[in-house]
Parts: sequence; C-alpha cells; structure tokens
Amino acid sequence: MRLFKMKKARTKTIGIFAALVILISSLNCSYVNAAGDSTLSEAKSIIEKYYISDVSDEVLNSSSIESIVKQLNDPYSSYFTKEEYENFTGSIDNRFTGIGVQVLMDDEGVKITGVFKTSPAEEKGLRVGDIVVKADNITLKGLSSEQAISYIKGQEGTSVHLVIQRDTSVLEVDVIRKQISLPTVESEVLNNHIGYIEINSFGENTPDEFKQNLGKLAKANVEAYIVDLRYNSGGYVEAARDIGGYFVGDKSLMIMKNGAGASASFKAYKHDMVIEKPVIFLINQYSASASELLSAAVKDYKKAIFIGQTTYGKGVAQGIFPLSDGSFLKLTTYEFLSPYRNTINRVGVSPDFQVDDKYINSLYLANLLLSEVDNSHSIVSLDNKEGYIKVLINNQSFYININEARKDENWEAYKYLIDNIDIDNLFLGKKNGWTSFSNEGLDENLEDKTNLLYPNDKVLKSLIKDSTDKTFTITFNTAIDPKTANNETIELINGDTGQRIPSNIEVTQGSKVSLKLKDELKQGFYYLVVSDKVKDEDGKKLNKETVTKILIN
Repeated sequence: MRLFKMKKARTKTIGIFAALVILISSLNCSYVNAAGDSTLSEAKSIIEKYYISDVSDEVLNSSSIESIVKQLNDPYSSYFTKEEYENFTGSIDNRFTGIGVQVLMDDEGVKITGVFKTSPAEEKGLRVGDIVVKADNITLKGLSSEQAISYIKGQEGTSVHLVIQRDTSVLEVDVIRKQISLPTVESEVLNNHIGYIEINSFGENTPDEFKQNLGKLAKANVEAYIVDLRYNSGGYVEAARDIGGYFVGDKSLMIMKNGAGASASFKAYKHDMVIEKPVIFLINQYSASASELLSAAVKDYKKAIFIGQTTYGKGVAQGIFPLSDGSFLKLTTYEFLSPYRNTINRVGVSPDFQVDDKYINSLYLANLLLSEVDNSHSIVSLDNKEGYIKVLINNQSFYININEARKDENWEAYKYLIDNIDIDNLFLGKKNGWTSFSNEGLDENLEDKTNLLYPNDKVLKSLIKDSTDKTFTITFNTAIDPKTANNETIELINGDTGQRIPSNIEVTQGSKVSLKLKDELKQGFYYLVVSDKVKDEDGKKLNKETVTKILIN
C-alpha cells in the first residue's frame, strides 16, 4: 500500500516560493480610487471607512501609509507595492518565480528537500540533499530563512550563481529563474477505495482543480474521502465557498460581521454533486483562515469527522484595495463565524480526535479508520463480526479489521488510536454482535493494552528479560511439527512500532522452540505471538493463538 505524500508526517518543507500566508481576501469589497487625491489620502479614507475597528485621528494623521498600517497593530493588514502584491497573490495560487526547489534551513546554508519536475533546478542537475551555501557570492549560513530565500529568488529570466555543497564535493552552477506554477489540489486513490484530496491553498484556480480531482476520484468509484488541510494557511473566500458546496450543498457556509456588529450569511456554491460518503478532514495548527472557514461549516453540519490538532484561529477576513499609484492595501474588514455562529478567531476549529503529527501521521490513522468502508461487504450487515473492532468518534462508527491493524504499516496508527481513545468508544466484534471493551474487564487506566491489540488471543503472563539475552525459549505441552514453526507462525514484535524482529527459529527436544536473535533488543516492550497455525506431530493446531508481553530492561 502506498499513501500519497506520506513524508508529510513529521515536517512540512517551506518552499522558496512562499511564506506562511494567513488571510482571506476579496469578499464583497468596494474598491476605492479617489482620483485627484494623493495616495496617502486615499489610504486614510479607505482605512477610516472599511477597517474593522475605529482608528484614532492620531494614527490617521501619520505621515505615511506604512506608519498608519503599522500602528493598527494588526498582523493581517499590510501595505504592498505592486511587486509585493504580485508575490503575495502568487503565493496563494502556488505560483512563483524562482529555480523550482523546496528547502529547509540547514546549519551550513539552505538544504534542498525537493526539486520540481522540469524546473530550472532539475535542468541544472540539483538534487535533494544539496546544500546551497552561497547565492551570487552571498553566504547563506546564519541567515534567516526569509533572507536566504530572497537571494535565491528573483525576476523571471535573471540568473543566480549558486555554490552547492554535495556530500564532500563543492559545485558551482548558474540557474536561470523562471515562472513556476504548481497545482493547489492533488489527489490519490488509497487502498483502492479511499479518495485522498490534499488542498494546499485556496487560490484562484483551486475550485476548478478540486472539481477535476473530485471527478477523477468519482470515476475510480471511491467509497470514502480524506480531505487534507494540514499546512493550508488560507486564500480566497470565494474558493472556500465554491468547494464548501460539495460538502454542505448551498446552505450557509459562513456569517460575516463588520466592525459595527452588522452581520450577513453567505451560502456555499450549489453544485450537481454533494458528497454523501464518509469523509475525514485532516487539520493542524497551521490550517488557517479559508481552511478554518470551510472546516467550521463542514463540522457544524456534521458532514465529516476531524482528525489532527486545533487550527490556527484566524477568523477575520481581509479586503484588498488598489491605490491609484499601483500599490495595494490589505485591511481586516470582517470577522467570520461558522454557520451556527461559532467563533473561529483566536479559537480555531477543534478536531474530533486529537492527533499530533509529531508522534503519528494523522493520514495513516484516517486511512486505517476508513479501511473497511466498502459497500461490497458492509461489516454492519455481517452476522459474525469476530476479528473486527468498532470505533466511535463523535458518534460516527468506524470498523477496523484487527489483523490488518496489526500489520507493520498500520501498527503505530492503531496503537495511537487505542492509547488515546476513551475505552467506552471501543467495541469488540463477537459472533452475535458488538460488546464494549469496558465490559471485558480491562481497566482503562492500565498501561497494558495487550487485550486491545490481541482481543481474541490467549494472553499469557508478562515476562521481564535482560537486553543482553538474545535467546527466547517456548515450551509446548506436546511435540510439534517443525515445519509449522517459522517466522510467519512465531513472531517477536516491537510493541511501539510493530516492527517484526528477525530471528532464527529451531525446534529442540520435540516440544521446545528457540528464537535466536542476531542483535540485542532495545529497552521497551515486545510481543511474542504464537499463531494457532503451529501444529503438533499429529497435525492438530493449537487451540488458540497466544501472546506474551515481554519487557526488556
């Protein structure tokens, strides 16, 4: 199984094309062009008329637009030159002028973490892992990311001379900058039935891109959707209203309130298609503005389950006002609320299930939760539900095949789930239906979650073992068939990661099996699992699969 862009789990590289953009712009703004007035007078008139709060005469009487905007003490209001405004809108649309790389700051300079296809960087042979130590003879070591990136970016058609550290070699290359456009929406089919949609920004073309990707996934007959808004710092209101229509129909998507307290409701756009299949939204602390507007509405109408972290909390909208000299004012003009009037500003949108991507990729967890969403074999309709668990998140049921959950690729997500969910929201599948784990005699305060990982197995008494002891001995009550004792039927598993520990398995004295490890085990806990596929000499299988928790000192 391949998950789309799973490298996003622990870090998000910041491209040289954009900084963190947190805004919503262009919502029913009146554009002012006071012909004959000076630019400063224009700006004062606009601020006085449209800014969300009253501005004192002392501030308005400042000698420059920059000074007035600075004294507003508003992180979302700005004054742009024409070039700065173009860069600003380009970042929303994932459009920029540069060499076509993603980067992170490194101790020695700027480390390349991604190279875009057909970009100038790719044409010149730049690679992931290269470190740009100089740009046009400017040493990048020790600079802020903004400063370092500014020396690499530049006008289209201009050249930048780069000094590259590649392993032990130093290379020099001249790269011609050019205009680069990246999609703001990307998608993938996961597990043959889950439609994964990542929205990077709410740009001008985002609604069309979303529609195209949604159509592609619909043709693939997906049965559920994951919408990834992590690290999406916002964009245009109209884009959010358009995309919102696919989830809530043409209902109210938001309420806008001006400084005087007057408010108005704005509907999502109406589309021929409204998603009625299960949906999980992924959010984090960098999901802001338009991302929060969409998320808040979808959550109000209970159209999706939200996994991740509480969003940024930017619930104010900005209007863009052109000035007669070609510059622009970006001013906070409205506060926006959810359709049910829930506050977003400084509050954010909270998840239904908290996941910190530093510990587990929330995409893995969403994929696991939707792994059994398939109309062709609904677990709900199965008479015998053995081998499954049911998970309740905000009163919505999800079904997980326990054997699938214990696989390497799912282990950490499943363990995170059972470690962090209320035990009352977990149900074990039985022949005659579901039974609550809380009724299975498991104290929710215990750290030992073996019964949640192996609910149908015989759990033996835990053992404590020294890390230097690399041999495990299993004693059966009868002689066993050596051909059935192997690495598939007898497994030693890291309890945190699910990694299978390789070992040499030998049958000794007929009823004893030894596991000999190549390396010492790290401190922690492990599971020794003996499958019921192990047979005795007469071909009779074990009565039940057994599991022993082993603590390594």
